[in-house]
Amino acid sequence: MRLNLAELTEAAERVRAVVPPTPQYAWPLLARRAGCEVWVKHENHTPVGAFKVRGGVLYLSDLKAREPDCAGVISATRGNHGQSIATAAARLGLRAVIVVPEDNNPEKNAAMAAQGAELVVHGSDFEEALGHARQLATERGLHSVPSFDRTLVCGVASYALELFGEAGALDAVYVPIGLGSGICGVIAARDALGLKTEVIGVQADGAPCYALSFAAGKPVSTNAADTFADGVATRVPVAEAVEIKLPMSDAGLLSRVRSSVRLHNMHAELMRRRDAMERFTIDVPPESLDTVDLTDARVMLIGRAIDPRLADGLGEIVSVDHATDPREGLGRLSDRPYDAAVVFAGPGEAGEMLAFCAVMRNNVSLFNLPLVLILSEDGAAEADAAYNAWVSDVLIEPVNAPELKQRVLAWVRQHRYRRQLFQWKASATHTFNLDGLTGLYSHGFMRDYLNSLIEDCEITGKRFSVGFFEIRHMMEINHENG
Repeated sequence: MRLNLAELTEAAERVRAVVPPTPQYAWPLLARRAGCEVWVKHENHTPVGAFKVRGGVLYLSDLKAREPDCAGVISATRGNHGQSIATAAARLGLRAVIVVPEDNNPEKNAAMAAQGAELVVHGSDFEEALGHARQLATERGLHSVPSFDRTLVCGVASYALELFGEAGALDAVYVPIGLGSGICGVIAARDALGLKTEVIGVQADGAPCYALSFAAGKPVSTNAADTFADGVATRVPVAEAVEIKLPMSDAGLLSRVRSSVRLHNMHAELMRRRDAMERFTIDVPPESLDTVDLTDARVMLIGRAIDPRLADGLGEIVSVDHATDPREGLGRLSDRPYDAAVVFAGPGEAGEMLAFCAVMRNNVSLFNLPLVLILSEDGAAEADAAYNAWVSDVLIEPVNAPELKQRVLAWVRQHRYRRQLFQWKASATHTFNLDGLTGLYSHGFMRDYLNSLIEDCEITGKRFSVGFFEIRHMMEINHENG
């Protein structure tokens, strides 16, 4: 699918007659949290609260001109596409039938009915609803509107033209993937404008059909779409969307998903520990990690393939040291405190740098240090091995500076917040148990902590028991939970 700038501009003008341009803002608090300029395109300001209406307006307008005697339209949806078709059909005086699965969002169902559509509920998921819609189209003589189509993409691309027109040449754009019209519209606009912006697809971990399809080079369906996010709950990809080939490997996309999950798990664990301390009436840090002081944060970059562009980007938010020799980097990490280490593995270096990461993790003083590994494309297959070597985060080239800044900043904040919790606990007057993952504590802390428990029990006459397990099991638990 190739859309030129003239096509997109003409489509955008037609869409604008029905859907006014939506705002895009660069939010300062998001920028502070992410460590880079962050723009949000507010498609929640369209008449249906989502970008899909842009495609529906264009598609049905063309249909009405091509088939003026059309009896009506029918489509399957999880919500946004259905609202788009219902709204556009009502404007053109067309009958609209929308088929939704049984567990569909009741608010979206109500919205589609309010927009004048006949609502039909059928099937356990989108794919079963789609099959029923096709059957009804034949029985009732209705035009079946697909969820993915060239005209839909052309209409949807108008929001990308608005974004790029206001925000300029962005380094990266993150776009959720349902059936693909949104991200294909962004790619089409980027290419038509001649921009170098990296377009990054986002899928739910439980609904990765497009991630699997891009890796295989052909459509790959899944047996289920396990996610609460309605708009991305798809398990059968559209072949035409897969052919566009997002510029990211399956390993690259999945590593980003895995990173987000690990960061979320670590944040949840830190908040659970904070709450446990608070229950023991101990003063604790604020819940927000944004309060963490980063004025003297320091990160070590290691490897012969250090990218100067990425190094300069990190240098904008933290102090950065460099070591091209991994042994030198390890020595410097051991000599002074750092908040994170970023290891660069160039072409053909994945095995060597993975071994270095394992050596780092076997150093007790560095076990808890956030460790980010950047693999070249030829080393992408080693992503799983990297996580098995207890690397905190894996990025696969191409990597842009804003993304690396965001990821490193998130790990630095969590690392410093965890140290804050330890310091606040050490200054507390109470002795108590934390039922968190012991793998996050240093050996010295555990020894001192157990000694304090023993001393307290000797004074009070209390009894207690201690359970031990092997260090490798502790490390496995720590690894699984980020």
